[in-house]
Amino acid sequence: MLKKYTFCLLFIAISITSYSQINTPGGLSCDDAGPICSDTSGSFVFQNTFGTNLDLGQIGCLNNSPRPAWFFLRVDQTGDLSFDINQWEDLNGDGINNDGAASGLDVDFIAWGPYASDSGNCTNIDTQCVNGAGVPIVCPDNVGQPNFYPNNDDNSNIIDCSYSGSPFETLTINNAQSGEYYLLLVTNFAPGPGGNGVEGLIEIVQTNFGTPGGGSTDCSIINVDGILGPDQNICEMSSTMLDANPGSDPTFVDYAWEFDDGTGFAPIPGTDGMSMISVSNAGEYQVTITDNVGGSDSDIIELIVTPIPTVNPVNAQFRCDDNNDGIWDFDFTTLNATIIGAQTDVEVSYHNTLNDAQMDMNPITGLYPNATAYTAEPIFIRIENTINTACASTGTFMIDVFDDPTANAVLPQLICDDNNDGFWDFDLDALRLIVLGTQDPMQFEVSFHLEQVEAMTSSTTNPLPNTFTNLVAYDLDTIWVRIENVDNRDDCFEIISFNIDVFDEPTANAVLPQLICDDNNDGFWDFDLDALRPIVLGTQDPMQFEVSFHLEQAEAMTSSTTNPLPDTFTNLIAYDEDTIWVRIENVDNRDDCYEITSFNIDVFDQPLPSTYTYELCDDTSDGDDTNGFVDFPLTPADIDSFILNGQDPMQFTVTYHLNQLDADNNVGAITSLYTNNTQIIARVENNENTECDETVQINLQVNALPVITNMVELLQCDNDTDGISDFNLTESEVLISTNPTAHTFTYYLNAADAAA
Repeated sequence: MLKKYTFCLLFIAISITSYSQINTPGGLSCDDAGPICSDTSGSFVFQNTFGTNLDLGQIGCLNNSPRPAWFFLRVDQTGDLSFDINQWEDLNGDGINNDGAASGLDVDFIAWGPYASDSGNCTNIDTQCVNGAGVPIVCPDNVGQPNFYPNNDDNSNIIDCSYSGSPFETLTINNAQSGEYYLLLVTNFAPGPGGNGVEGLIEIVQTNFGTPGGGSTDCSIINVDGILGPDQNICEMSSTMLDANPGSDPTFVDYAWEFDDGTGFAPIPGTDGMSMISVSNAGEYQVTITDNVGGSDSDIIELIVTPIPTVNPVNAQFRCDDNNDGIWDFDFTTLNATIIGAQTDVEVSYHNTLNDAQMDMNPITGLYPNATAYTAEPIFIRIENTINTACASTGTFMIDVFDDPTANAVLPQLICDDNNDGFWDFDLDALRLIVLGTQDPMQFEVSFHLEQVEAMTSSTTNPLPNTFTNLVAYDLDTIWVRIENVDNRDDCFEIISFNIDVFDEPTANAVLPQLICDDNNDGFWDFDLDALRPIVLGTQDPMQFEVSFHLEQAEAMTSSTTNPLPDTFTNLIAYDEDTIWVRIENVDNRDDCYEITSFNIDVFDQPLPSTYTYELCDDTSDGDDTNGFVDFPLTPADIDSFILNGQDPMQFTVTYHLNQLDADNNVGAITSLYTNNTQIIARVENNENTECDETVQINLQVNALPVITNMVELLQCDNDTDGISDFNLTESEVLISTNPTAHTFTYYLNAADAAA
């Protein structure tokens, strides 16, 4: 707040009615330098440093620097600056240098610049002058060499310096630029009793203010608070001391304190006469000071109480490492909103130690990689009020990095049921190794669940047993798999799923060899494979199971669609035995639920016997050559060739039977001789396939022997008397045979030829 009084009060032990403005003294060290200025408000007057024998030693032109007062100023308007610095003993206590020449006290100074800001300059002040060659030289007094510093003959950032024994010094800054900063050290060289200096005032006044070419200083940097100092901001649950006599002025004899909480000033009980009080409540505090001659004045200070922010807790930051090297770049800024919550005017920082957090040192910026792989590490939080950064709290949380598990895929478990009841005991334990892959089973745990939400929640949420039986027959189920790092089960996990289902296992019923008797004897046959499907299926549902035929076992093992044979298949090579592979598969799980079998096919020639009439002449084998009975020889040499009718006797076997039934059943074969009946049956079968047979009727016929009734002598006249004549032998046949038309006659010249 703006002070109701903009001057610091200095009460002195004489009775006068006006007081000069006395400003805050300069700092005893460069880092504590205070602001100064001199403008239309007048000169800058401050209490000199006394009561101490502090001496900073030689600095620039100052052989020694006793009782220092450090200041800084800021240039407002560009131009030359010229200041008078004078020190006197304020004998009449009015704060004005009107106490006569005898009151003057020796004062010295040194100034540096320019600088870009009001901070960080104390490490950049030259304490030695050098010549153009860089050789150290003695820094002179500006009285003896007024152009030395303006011409920069010192080759340093010392802008001016004087150590004369006069109570008056002149500080000159030529061509000062707006916004520049300068440091000023003023020393009180008046030794005083005991070497502690003489109490007095020092005044700095700009002597060329408002003149052509003159610059100005910025008085907005001056603290214009009164004797109580600037308004204070303290943290809640703390207190501060208000001091109405910071200079320990012995002339201050009484103090009256009041407090305004917004309803008006009221006396603070128990504080009358106290120069210092401890306060903790927010509001305005007013003190009225009375000196020993009855003079009094008041000052007001406002006390602002800033709340101490609270560190809202955050969870441990456990990360699942995507590259499993144990290091993670943590972005702590993502936690700010949680830590801050609804609080305002606060700022969060992160630190490696509690001390750093408490002291607001070494904040972690940017991404933070954990210090040691796979090792828990504490991170400390500092939350501070931006209005008063001293109002802060600390907290902590842990960070750690864990390997991220990978759930290796499990193929669908589509089971062919060996008893076809639709249920199966699934061995989930055997699938753990698939899910784990090469991951350490001691580091990662695998669990199985029926619901996704269970797998997402925990490995202990309704895990399935190692052996799990599906709940509904033939019902497709989804099994959810969770793999988790046992060191961080809640965060480092992954889930996948796979399906299970049970299908009826088909049975491939055996097909007998298909050995075909070829009706056209070309060695090829159109096999009706479609007619074999019902044999393979048996009682199985043709809508549920599909049968296919293949030439190769690998084709049948692969798929029903891999080169299936047509419903009617003609063998590729005549008379070549082939193996036909049969695949029967469940149409709901063709790839897994199938069975294969095989059968042979072959083609054989069909016998084509010829009907034959077997004729023999009645002979005397039975002692009677006129009774019509003979013994018929039944040997291949006799009639087989006639029956086979040109077919290979090495490929076919001929047997003879008394009747058709015996021939069909291939029983009662007649061997050797058979005494005639009207007919017998010949059976011809293929030696390679005896089921390829055929029968034919053999007619047995006994022919009577020719009877020569008359032996006739043929006589004929020789008409041409040459002794040769053409005999017509046929004319004698009727004479020779009783049935000449039923016989064939052959004539020979002699009996031997006829018998042969």
